[in-house]
Amino acid sequence: MSSPRSTPPGERLSAGRVASHLGVMLAVAVVMGVVVAGLAIPFAGVLGLGARDVAKTMDSLPEALKTEALPEKTTIVDSRGNTIATLSTRTVSACR
Repeated sequence: MSSPRSTPPGERLSAGRVASHLGVMLAVAVVMGVVVAGLAIPFAGVLGLGARDVAKTMDSLPEALKTEALPEKTTIVDSRGNTIATLSTRTVSACR
């Protein structure tokens, strides 16, 4: 009993044609890889420049940030500059 074939023997591709088709597919894959890589290069360049700038900025920061003492009292003023209230850690006084 013979096995059924999907294509008749006269319509089958020869080994040379199969190799030719595979070669064309490989060439198209290579060309598309080059195109995609070419499109990705500008984005990689921008990311590289950004990373370089961030590294330079981080290197120029001081090791310890300077902090000033917090004010012990806060004065709340209105639009004319008149004192409305004075706040401190111990007391709250209204001036009106």
